[in-house]
Amino acid sequence: MFISNSGAFVAPVLAALAAGGYTAVAVGGLTAFLVYAAFALIFNRISIDNLYKFMPKVLIGSVTIVIGINLMGFITGYIGDTGNTGVAIALITVLAIALSNHYLKGIWSMFPFLIGTLVGYVVAIPFGLVDFSKFTGIHIFSLPDFAFTKFTSV
Repeated sequence: MFISNSGAFVAPVLAALAAGGYTAVAVGGLTAFLVYAAFALIFNRISIDNLYKFMPKVLIGSVTIVIGINLMGFITGYIGDTGNTGVAIALITVLAIALSNHYLKGIWSMFPFLIGTLVGYVVAIPFGLVDFSKFTGIHIFSLPDFAFTKFTSV
């Protein structure tokens, strides 16, 4: 939350791709990595109590709430025109995330959102809400189209 999330990179990556191609995306990615690394070194040296003096828990909680409220507008787009079935599946997904976050221990405790998403997909399959046509023509093993093969000189 302190330095954003991966969703914040979608618009800049698309803009860099349009403006300067793959080279611009690579330079932007390297720059973001350096900024993240600098913050990681700084926060690694600061105790959590000192961090809370700079950013109190109430501020962190308030920012999290504002982010959540801003994302609420997208919920209807995620549920679509599935009606009460979609709402029920969304609630089951949220419940699975909450239960995973609270009860799982060890390595599994790191993946509540992934587990909740998988539960939501599994519950949605019998209702015909998962479009498997997107997977046609996909190979299990293939080499990706690496961006570094498309570098051009500036």
